[in-house]
Amino acid sequence: MTKIFKWMDAAFQVNQPIPPESNVEAEVTTLATALKYDYLELSDALHRAVRPFEAPDRARQTPRIQRISVAYSHAGLASLDLVGAVLRQGAFVEKMVELGWTQPGRFDLVSETAPLVRSIARYHAFLDLMATAPTSFFVPTLDIDLAWHTHQLKSYHYRDDTLQYLGRFPNHDDSVASPLLSAGYDLTAKAWKSRFGVPYSVCGCIPDTDTESRLSRFTSKITSIGGSSKKGSSSDGIPNPRPDLVTTELDEADATHPSEHNQQFGDPNGNRALQSTWTREKQCAKCVAMAKKSAGRDPWKGLQVERNEKRERHKEAFTDPYYGSGAYYPYWGVSVAIPFGFYGGFANRSVGGCGAGCGSSGKGAGPAVCGGAMCGGF
Repeated sequence: MTKIFKWMDAAFQVNQPIPPESNVEAEVTTLATALKYDYLELSDALHRAVRPFEAPDRARQTPRIQRISVAYSHAGLASLDLVGAVLRQGAFVEKMVELGWTQPGRFDLVSETAPLVRSIARYHAFLDLMATAPTSFFVPTLDIDLAWHTHQLKSYHYRDDTLQYLGRFPNHDDSVASPLLSAGYDLTAKAWKSRFGVPYSVCGCIPDTDTESRLSRFTSKITSIGGSSKKGSSSDGIPNPRPDLVTTELDEADATHPSEHNQQFGDPNGNRALQSTWTREKQCAKCVAMAKKSAGRDPWKGLQVERNEKRERHKEAFTDPYYGSGAYYPYWGVSVAIPFGFYGGFANRSVGGCGAGCGSSGKGAGPAVCGGAMCGGF
């Protein structure tokens, strides 16, 4: 790494400040072109080093080589977009604050630790789902995600445990497109309900889709004819075979909200974001209507519908294009520490501009307005 920096400094003077009169964008482009970074070229080079007598096939990469090269798929010296990663983790921490789980003394009393104990049990069940379907993409809820992150802090134990029980070392993908994330969550909820017999989430988001066969649903309708039509709270008398995995307590409902922090940042006003939001909202409305019809034979769905309709301030997951506070926008930047890469800035509710708040729109020509390291006003 030291040799790389010395070579770059000798060739491009990256350790020297860029003069105000210079064309910053042109210098950045020149530097990026000279480095010739390409993810596919890196994969080919690794393949030739490991299997020198076999021509690289980009359509069928060797799994081990793919796992190594994907860590460097981000066009920079860091293996991922650090700015985006920090913003996504910040969004997750904000959710923990909203749950009240970061308050001092929140879990000091043993009688108050039920949410944490349940989160660990749910995480174990989540790993069980991974073991049963190794190729599936499962999406955690907030409480499961907290346990998952905590487990990863002890990297050696995480590696040993996952290799022992899953036979692999699962990666926690930090940047996933919203449609893929929502589809993965729906798959997880369906698999969870089928395997454990209880709903995955009871926060008020999209109800579970039917996992019963048509014959089973028809039989349930027949046996429910003439049954009691008494109405009350949907949480009254719900049979719960797995209290370790779910509870009807309202104050713990938000802990089962889908975790969205690894959602990719993009233009919140772009056609792709608007289409994704519209599609998800339409899907949710359809699922709520179907859940109402089956609430008589499945009281858990009755509870999910009730919370979906009554919790007006609860935002449906994967429908907020501004999730993560403000808009993240990428730009080409050069700094002494990291001389080249596709990094990011941050601006409130706008795309482009200075992350330091100088007011630059990022659309004009010329040098940065405020001279800040995060300013994109060139």
